[in-house]
Amino acid sequence: MNKKKRIKHLFFDKVFEQQILSGEKKSTLRLGKIKVERGSVLYIHCNGKLIGKVKIKKVKTKTLHEITDEDAKIDGFKTKKDLFTALKNYYGKIEPNQVFTQIFFELVENYTLTHSEKELQYCGYSEEQLAEEALKHLNLENKNKKILVNFLQERNIPKTLKGKKKIKVSAKKMKKLFLKIYKELLRRNVFKLENKGF
Repeated sequence: MNKKKRIKHLFFDKVFEQQILSGEKKSTLRLGKIKVERGSVLYIHCNGKLIGKVKIKKVKTKTLHEITDEDAKIDGFKTKKDLFTALKNYYGKIEPNQVFTQIFFELVENYTLTHSEKELQYCGYSEEQLAEEALKHLNLENKNKKILVNFLQERNIPKTLKGKKKIKVSAKKMKKLFLKIYKELLRRNVFKLENKGF
């Protein structure tokens, strides 16, 4: 029997950073049944930036139609309608009977007070390191492999976009690719944050 791997990281969009750091946002909803243990401590990231650690206070499962206005407020939204809009924007079409894992947390360490922006963006790993490790450890689409190989030759995003090979990709899409790679390398434990002092 396959055991569901416990998560070590929670990833958020940049818009939630201040809400999490201020304590206004105390929960998150994730589609499906996620294995998180009460009392465990997880790393928390916003748009590729490690911002701190949270302690899990409580974990529940709820269907979409069971979510209340109070749930929305704890999640940092004014109303249930605002929360549903955000969930649909992120996950696409969702049905009322779909199950979500509701994770309640408390910020226990704020790295933005003790570390520089450079140390926190991608946990201090450079885009070159992300590209190198992704090519070694991840099963990438051919197009993404070519983008990363070209990036490592140029060592610069603008040059990659304007380089001789003329890879058709925008700077925004390249940043999205690096963010996706960063998350996957953390999930696979390729990057060990303890080695960086976190």
